[in-house]
Amino acid sequence: MARSTHDLGTLSIANGQTVSNVLSGAGVVQAALGTANVFQFFTPATLPETVNVEVAPVIAPQAADWKRLQWLPGTDLTLAAAKAVNVPLIAAFKALRLVAQGAVAAQRDFRVLVQNDADAGA
Repeated sequence: MARSTHDLGTLSIANGQTVSNVLSGAGVVQAALGTANVFQFFTPATLPETVNVEVAPVIAPQAADWKRLQWLPGTDLTLAAAKAVNVPLIAAFKALRLVAQGAVAAQRDFRVLVQNDADAGA
């Protein structure tokens, strides 16, 4: 089994906002989400706000579709400043975003990479 890494781009929470843009849809993002086994979030050097990962089961989620991702049952995934946060054995979802628990004081950018397993014989 071969592994490959894809750069899914940057999720940004704009100054004064609480919600980032969304990763979802066709192309590289959907292909990567479909075979993902590890997500890596590279967080900004300054991040005083609490930021959580939210996921949805559909490509074009409505407000009620979003749920906070838990790493362990009862433990929300929280992103800390100046870290490369590894999320192994990722659960199934079709859209992903970041949500700060309060308005951010400056734009916060998070680079997102995903590792995929691919059958080398396929």
